[in-house]
Amino acid sequence: MIKLVKAHPLLLVIYHIDLVNLPCRFVEEKGFRDLMHHLKLNYCIPKERRKIQEMLKEDVLDLHEQGSSVSLTTDNWTNNDATLRAAIERTQWSQRHCFAHALQLAMSDAKKRVSNVNQLLSKCRTIVAHYNRNSVARGRLLKVQ
Repeated sequence: MIKLVKAHPLLLVIYHIDLVNLPCRFVEEKGFRDLMHHLKLNYCIPKERRKIQEMLKEDVLDLHEQGSSVSLTTDNWTNNDATLRAAIERTQWSQRHCFAHALQLAMSDAKKRVSNVNQLLSKCRTIVAHYNRNSVARGRLLKVQ
């Protein structure tokens, strides 16, 4: 954790972005800029994400060199998946796809190709809703898992 008292404003922003898992574009949003202006901080957040991304990159590389595991989420960071794949291939890192996204793609495909999938999904939603609403049933389910 960084020392918050005398930290450079950009480090505080990066700390906050990391702490609550915000995308780097957060600093470009009007609300954040208005807050910075309201607080009368004599520091202007860079319009470009480059500086923040470079600092994050240095931190990630330091962690990687120390043998730490690093997980990066790239949703909304790039519109070009081929570029992202090429960048990862130039490193020694491995790429893992988001399970939730893969599941959603599989379900969309199944809805198009398999009859009665919507009925099955409806039944699944009903079962999940039951265990979400009923704490006794949820407790029993957790015991048997």
